[in-house]
Amino acid sequence: MKERQQEARYTDLLKNKNYVLYWLASALSQGSSNILQFVLSLYVLDITGSASIFASILSIIIIPRFLLTPYAGVLGDRFSRIRWMATLNFASALLTLVFLLIHGIEDLALTHIYILVIGLEIVEIFYSPASFGIIASLVEDHELALGVAASKIDDGIVNVMAPVVASFLYVSFGIDGGMIPAITLFVGSGLMMYFITGRAAQKPKQTAKKKTVCEDMKYSLQVVARHEHLWKLVAIIGIFNFFVSFYVNIIYTLTKVIHVSDYVFGIYKTANASMFVITPFIAMPIVKRVNPLTIKKVSWGIIPTCLMGMSMVTYLTMKGAISDMGGTIGLVILGCISAGTAVTMNMGLSIMFQKIVPENFRSRFGAVFVMMGTVSIPLGHMVFGLITDWAGPSISFLINALGCYFGLFLSLRAFRGIQTLDQMKVQLDEEDLHVIERMSKEENM
Repeated sequence: MKERQQEARYTDLLKNKNYVLYWLASALSQGSSNILQFVLSLYVLDITGSASIFASILSIIIIPRFLLTPYAGVLGDRFSRIRWMATLNFASALLTLVFLLIHGIEDLALTHIYILVIGLEIVEIFYSPASFGIIASLVEDHELALGVAASKIDDGIVNVMAPVVASFLYVSFGIDGGMIPAITLFVGSGLMMYFITGRAAQKPKQTAKKKTVCEDMKYSLQVVARHEHLWKLVAIIGIFNFFVSFYVNIIYTLTKVIHVSDYVFGIYKTANASMFVITPFIAMPIVKRVNPLTIKKVSWGIIPTCLMGMSMVTYLTMKGAISDMGGTIGLVILGCISAGTAVTMNMGLSIMFQKIVPENFRSRFGAVFVMMGTVSIPLGHMVFGLITDWAGPSISFLINALGCYFGLFLSLRAFRGIQTLDQMKVQLDEEDLHVIERMSKEENM
């Protein structure tokens, strides 16, 4: 197997019609979503002059995400995932078209924007779990690391380009300039996905008789809880995501403590975003040859170390021990190292999940994973924003770092003795079937 892994090349992926179609379709779908969100944010700022109003929209969408994500995971495992994703892209296009037609009659009010953003978020809720683990059904096992890396490159390019394209479209053509291309890209993505064949286009095999969505969701949560390695991994990642939420802090430090210019802040944003494009190329040899468990462990050590460095740089800058320029350079470098490490870690985790979670359970597990992120990341931003205001950015960075080290400690204890992914592999065995039978008896009583 090791020899086969070394033979895998990007040219192998280019010869894989299904993977190329998915890569392009995914870029179009993500690009349309990002462009639309960015254009809508600019439109809200124009009509209200308040960034906090759009922030309130982003806060509201947490509620449907938390409530609907478990059901989305169940549905993602019931249908052909790629066909379901294509249908959801068409749904996004239709929803956007409705509001484009409304805008042709009258100016979009803030209420319209609320409804549109929440509607698009609901579609995204059902889209994300279906896309979880899809790459494993598009490529051979020895090409999985390459497939994940290429997907991360795809994400990075879109994240860098979408705001630039969206700004140009909005300045040149207004909100219509963002909505029309978004509709076109959504439709194009859906059509490409319908041409994908093979395992990705097949319905996942079910382990038991068909149940209602609520019954299936209850069963899914019980299966996650019954497999110790699975729930421990999800819980510890949730803890780590909470403490690694330092984005607000670094922005505050650069803009309010060091008072960098908009130009310098733009350089930081560009450098940080470029890491999402560059890192997959650099990390490719690592994820091909190194155990994902090792990647996770090392990454969870590097990131808090960078956070400790940010705390020290911020403290010394505030005390005047180092210049503002030195502090800025230090924070940018440490921020980029953290971003690159996070990309590498996510590549390893993606490979790990697709190898240890059965294909007919991936969407449901992805839903549980997404739900943890939905709670832990925004909560982390809120809590550490308050800590920054109360105790200062240096202390906030320090608590971020100590919390991440605590997550690493928990991980080392929880997975002590685990050397290979086979030891963590989830098998939906006879005991899982007994869970279903017990649930059926309880519901019939």
